[in-house]
Amino acid sequence: MVWWAVILFACDLDNTLIHTRERPGDICVEYKDGKAHAFMPEGLFRSLGELGREICFVPVTGRSAAQYRRIHYFESRIPPYALASCGGVLFRAGKQDPLWEEAFRLGFGQASEAMRLCLDQMALRLFPRGDVSWVKWVDRVFIAAQSPGARGLASFLSAQGFDSALDFFTEEDRLYAFPKGFNKGSALDTLRRQLKPELLVCAGDGLLDLPMLCAADIALVPNERSARQLGESPEFRGRLYYPGQGETGGGTPSGFAEYIAGFAGKLLRGSSTPPGRNASF
Repeated sequence: MVWWAVILFACDLDNTLIHTRERPGDICVEYKDGKAHAFMPEGLFRSLGELGREICFVPVTGRSAAQYRRIHYFESRIPPYALASCGGVLFRAGKQDPLWEEAFRLGFGQASEAMRLCLDQMALRLFPRGDVSWVKWVDRVFIAAQSPGARGLASFLSAQGFDSALDFFTEEDRLYAFPKGFNKGSALDTLRRQLKPELLVCAGDGLLDLPMLCAADIALVPNERSARQLGESPEFRGRLYYPGQGETGGGTPSGFAEYIAGFAGKLLRGSSTPPGRNASF
C-alpha cells in the first residue's frame, strides 16, 4: 500500500528531533540497556502524533536498523515510512522492506567490495597517520569510523583509488564512506518518486543531512552557520529557514526540536511557511 500525501515531512533524528539531555517535560522516546537514553520535547511529540494523513512524517536517520527500532514515537501509531542507515533500509509501518534493500544493494555494485577492502585496511592500520577508535559497516550500506586523523585517512583511502567507487565525507573526527552517488538525498528522492507529494519539507543539522536538505522544497536548519552552508550549495533550490534571534530553537538540539514542533503545528493549521528567518545567501 502506498501512502499518498500532500506534504512529505522528512526529518533527521539525533540532534534534530531527539536529544540525549533530558529537560523538564520531555518525553523519553528511547531506552538503551534498560535506561532512558533519548528524549523529545512534549510539544513536538504531540505535534507529530497529530499529523494527519495528508502530511506523511518520515524519519531519515544514519542509525542502523537495530538502533532505529529502539525509538518509540507514539502510543497509537508509528510513522508509515522511515529510512534508516542513511536510506539503505526502509521501514514500512514499522517493518523492514527487503525489496528496497535488495534494489539498493544491487545498485552498489563494486562499492561493496571497495568498502570491504577499506574496512580491512582500517583493521590492519594500513595508513600513515592517526588511529581508528572504532569503525562500523552500518547494515552493509555505509562505513562510519572515528579517528583523530579523519581527513588524512580520507585522503589516504582516496589516493588508493577507492574514490572511484566511494564518496568520502569527514566531520570533525568522523569519517564516512558511501557508495558513489548514494546518500540520504538520493534515497529520499527514490521514496519521493513513489509517494509523489506536492511539497517536500526536510529538517536536519549535520553533514550527512545536506544532500537531503538540498532536495527539499523547504529546508529547516538549526542556526545561521548551517543555513549558510546549505544556502551556498549550488544544488539547493528551495526555501531555507532557521530560528531567528531570540526565538525558541536557537543554539541547542532540544531548541531546534521545538522549532520543528512550531512548524509541525503550522502544517496542521494549513500553513507551509515556517517561523524564523528566511535565509538567502
